[in-house]
Amino acid sequence: MKANGEKILVVDDDIQSTEIMRCILENYGYQVITNNHPGNALKKYQEAKNDINLVIADYQMPIMDGLDFASAILSINPDIPIILVTSKFFDSKIIFEAGLKGYLKKPISTQPFIDLCQRAILDHSI
Repeated sequence: MKANGEKILVVDDDIQSTEIMRCILENYGYQVITNNHPGNALKKYQEAKNDINLVIADYQMPIMDGLDFASAILSINPDIPIILVTSKFFDSKIIFEAGLKGYLKKPISTQPFIDLCQRAILDHSI
């Protein structure tokens, strides 16, 4: 199922990972804002928070990890759905206790990635 132009903020310090996610999401009809620095991404979110439907963040980033980044985003907008991506083993209990909508292991597979994004956006819009 194609998207309806929803806007997604993708934050990952690894430029290649950011570009892969951007390409996948754009191919499914999403508008994508990317950023490779969590501090800059936080500022970007503050500027465009009313237009962003979903945030996707890497867990391992310099300066602030994905959970700290998600916490900062949720302090601005507690209703925004957030998905975490990681190359590490992660206890899913921690994800849901932090108020996130889910997580995916890297390398990302297209269909599970898109399914999770669609579900997070749809659950948020109900």
